[in-house]
Amino acid sequence: MKPNKKIKDLQLLSTIGFTGKVVDGLHLQKDSSLVYPLGVGVGVWDRAGSRHAILHGHTRPVVALAVSRSGKLIVSAQDGDPGCQARVVVWRYEERQECGSHEVHREEVAAVGVSAGEEYVASLGGLSDGFLVLWHIPTTTPICSVQAAEPGMGVASLLCMAPHTPTLILVGGQRILRAWSLNPATNRLTPTSISLGLTERNYTCMRVDEAEEFLFAATTTGDVVKVRLNKPPAPGCHPSPVLVSVMAPRPAPSPGGPRLTRAPTPGLQAMAVLPNGDLLVGDVGGYVRAYRQLQDVTEEGRPACPAPPRAHGTVKYTHPKDPTRPLLQQVWAVEVGAAVTSLSVAGEEVVLGTVSSDIYQLKLFFQHQDFNQSRSNKTRVEFQGQMRNPKEKRGTRERNVSQRKHSNSTHALHKTLKLDSVTPELHLLSTCHSEPINDVTFPRDVDQLVVCGGMGGVRVWNVASLQELLRVELTGIVCYCCCVSPSLHTIITGWSDGRLRGLGAESGRVVWVMDDAHHAGVNTVCVLKSGKLVSGGRDGRVRVWAVDGRRVLMEASQKEHRGEVTHLALAPTETRVLSCSGDGSCILWSLPELERVYRLTAHTVFLGGQVLGSGEVVTVGSDGSVMVWDRHDGVLLADLPASNRPITTITASKDDATLVTAGEDATIRVWNWSKGRVTHEGHGHSGSVAKVDLSSDGKVLASVGEDGGIFFWKMPERR
Repeated sequence: MKPNKKIKDLQLLSTIGFTGKVVDGLHLQKDSSLVYPLGVGVGVWDRAGSRHAILHGHTRPVVALAVSRSGKLIVSAQDGDPGCQARVVVWRYEERQECGSHEVHREEVAAVGVSAGEEYVASLGGLSDGFLVLWHIPTTTPICSVQAAEPGMGVASLLCMAPHTPTLILVGGQRILRAWSLNPATNRLTPTSISLGLTERNYTCMRVDEAEEFLFAATTTGDVVKVRLNKPPAPGCHPSPVLVSVMAPRPAPSPGGPRLTRAPTPGLQAMAVLPNGDLLVGDVGGYVRAYRQLQDVTEEGRPACPAPPRAHGTVKYTHPKDPTRPLLQQVWAVEVGAAVTSLSVAGEEVVLGTVSSDIYQLKLFFQHQDFNQSRSNKTRVEFQGQMRNPKEKRGTRERNVSQRKHSNSTHALHKTLKLDSVTPELHLLSTCHSEPINDVTFPRDVDQLVVCGGMGGVRVWNVASLQELLRVELTGIVCYCCCVSPSLHTIITGWSDGRLRGLGAESGRVVWVMDDAHHAGVNTVCVLKSGKLVSGGRDGRVRVWAVDGRRVLMEASQKEHRGEVTHLALAPTETRVLSCSGDGSCILWSLPELERVYRLTAHTVFLGGQVLGSGEVVTVGSDGSVMVWDRHDGVLLADLPASNRPITTITASKDDATLVTAGEDATIRVWNWSKGRVTHEGHGHSGSVAKVDLSSDGKVLASVGEDGGIFFWKMPERR
């Protein structure tokens, strides 16, 4: 059996997955599409056409992702193997194709960004690298590389590109804020220190406003550092950016309670600056809050200008005054239930991602306030970058207002947009598993639904709409296996606490529980057409159960494996069952009395198997080979090498014409079994594939694994 030299790509239909742990990884495009990291690929969700695509160019999980201001370029970065270089890839969004890449950083990349004008790609190395690299897009070459932070200054882990100036780059991280400016003539980066006094914070997110006047940096202490950038008015002049204030949330009035200087808030992880200056922040406590900036004034209404703190080297040292001010007034707050890691705004739409891999949508509401009314305030107001005195003569003010009304070019400036205090409604766009998935199965003769079990419990998904229909979570335990009863009324599950549980297919409630089904955990379970169950556990036992309503009775039990039972496979006739074990043996049993037919042994850890309709047994294991055994006496007929890594799962079509294998190399292989060779391969998972399963019509293949993603593949047509 010769291997096929021409292996085709397996077509991906859709995916359910999102790596929510990547900070600032979710991005909203102008056409309402979403770009997000998904394992070793970059996912693109076209919501208008309900199409999913994955951009493949990485060999390890994506850890950083950025999109250009126009949305035409996507930059992604991965972690490298220890001692190896990490890859940064640039993609064309419209063509969904790679347009360049580089491997300059060592081991890891902390952040990436695209400059205004889409001329440069900036990437920041991690702890083991620490270099800031600029990559020139037109020439597809790196042009400069500098140490982002000097020793003792802190750890740089954040990048922020100016919205309009392509040569301005902001770097932040643990106790560091630094500005870098590029000289295009010499391709040299020049650092500019930011005067922060003795203020020290750990920064988690940075944004520059539309006018490039201020830099806003979110911190782990829940406040926002505001820095005036002081852009150079002329070449050769480099004024240093200075600290304006450290803005903290304003405490709510509490009559009779303690007087607080700031509202207690958890650390921030995501932030967006709206055109009107309002801030949207997401914190680790699971809240999205909208803040309006307040003017820092004294009790007399004058601007507060605190004196600069004294340095430690002076003769008389006084502790610097805390620069934190309650200058953020909360407009509204929305709870999402998990730490917010990404926040992206496009127009009035906001999408946010959480650490639990959920994607939510918010619709912003703005209230219009006439400019003439805003001038009646008793405090000084700022309009069009100029300070106007409210004490000027009324006639002059009215004459100026009338002149502006007749100007069509400035008519849009008569009104200022402010966030409405009405709390926006939260919509769940997508949800998925954020932890490894151990099992996936199609219900018998049902191709529209799929059931998954893993660390996040048991979930039921609609294959067409990719919507979650049911979720069952049990605290402190993990679901190892699942299947659906022939009546489709019960989901049978095996758990790490050694119990078998029957869950209502519609309600999700526990219908019955079998305590001590297997010691230390139930690894695998399958159901017969008669309704009886066959289970295997970590105690090496194989057992047959009869379910009568809420009662579960054990009919047979055998203990011949010295290791744990890793997989059970029913024969198509359901008169035999194959048990695979980690002790290097597989046993074919007759049902329902569990009498041994024959035993298979090999120098491998058997992880999966299949009993074909012809009676032959096919097994896979830790040696990366596919073994074929005789149906009569269990003699080894063929040993087909398939991978240099362990193969963990195998499934077959009803007519035995096609087999599918997958394993720790994250590759799905489709076999033409009559010729004994691989015809198609599927790439998309970032970790080990735990289970694959075919729909009853054999047209759709579902795969799950350690990355928590659910992949649906189109099976190739038979010729």
